[in-house]
Amino acid sequence: MNILLISPLPPPPGGIASWTEGYLNSHRASEHQIHVVNEAVIGARIKNFNQLHYFEELKRTRHILLDLKKALKANRIELVHLNSACGRLGLIRDYFCAKAIRHERIRLVTHFHCNIPHWIKGGWRLFLFRRLVSFSDVVLTLNTESKQFVLEHCGKTSINLPNFVSEEVFNRTTNVKEIPDSINKILYVGHVEEAKGSDVIYQVAKLFPGIQFSLLGFVDEAFKKMDRPDNLYLIGEVSKEQVISEMLAADLFIFPSHTEGFPIVVLEAMACGLPIVSTPVGAVPDMIEKSGGVLIPVNDAAAAAEAIRFLQNKSTRIEMSLWNKQKVQQTYGIDLIMDRLFELYGKGSRGASDEKSDLVYSDTDNRRR
Repeated sequence: MNILLISPLPPPPGGIASWTEGYLNSHRASEHQIHVVNEAVIGARIKNFNQLHYFEELKRTRHILLDLKKALKANRIELVHLNSACGRLGLIRDYFCAKAIRHERIRLVTHFHCNIPHWIKGGWRLFLFRRLVSFSDVVLTLNTESKQFVLEHCGKTSINLPNFVSEEVFNRTTNVKEIPDSINKILYVGHVEEAKGSDVIYQVAKLFPGIQFSLLGFVDEAFKKMDRPDNLYLIGEVSKEQVISEMLAADLFIFPSHTEGFPIVVLEAMACGLPIVSTPVGAVPDMIEKSGGVLIPVNDAAAAAEAIRFLQNKSTRIEMSLWNKQKVQQTYGIDLIMDRLFELYGKGSRGASDEKSDLVYSDTDNRRR
């Protein structure tokens, strides 16, 4: 099959770009002709993703639309997979991409890599979102909340397709994790900023001076200037290899984000056997269920501290570690997810979305239904 993938490639790494790399390196992709229109950010946003320049974004959009037209003209494309992050400007760009694809009468799979209700609040965003969904033959979402939103606001049944753990991570996390008697190191991976709940980690670190808190990822200027305890370390951006090394060396993963779709870093932490302390955002409740960690409210440092005290029990951490590793191995392997995705490609006729095609997250039934 001739497939066109509209998705970002690194740099910068992480997020949808990591998903794209995993997709292109998968065994199923090697069986098809895959063409890519690279949606990666340009200019200042490569080093500072939150530094939005409208001129650069207009230039980026123009290049993407031109590349899309060239790809559709030069190749006999049978199906387009469009990855959308639901951002404000990105939604406009995705709408015009989908409109061009619809004009060519090519099958379109639109994959929303976000927690849709957080980004689509109404007004022109909801209008464009509905149009984008109407152009799509298959709609993929990351969590139950997003799936319900699509059904409620667009009258269309989407398919929940979870993110995956790469083969590289699987190969490094095969051994059973050794669990120490007490928690010595707590890890966070992601942007260090208010939207990720990083201020909660700062507050919690002050309550546990004997525990090292390591934060990996881009650091917002406000947090560089913020007073922080001696046991909290801002590591900055590192390679994927170092992220996994840090996870393997940690005892607990904390993730107090305000909103997510399907956070791959939580998935990778689970693969490394780390118990999770997270807010109930996006797919996280589906991922860890009641056995892989503790869910805490957004902006609640006291609840985060209480969760850490609860997890000082070694037996509890051993149970959660084993459960998380097993859950990832049985449910989130890249081969399983890619097999499901390419199966959906084959069913990509208009209206093919079927609730029974979901991949479920339940511990008691890690099968397709």
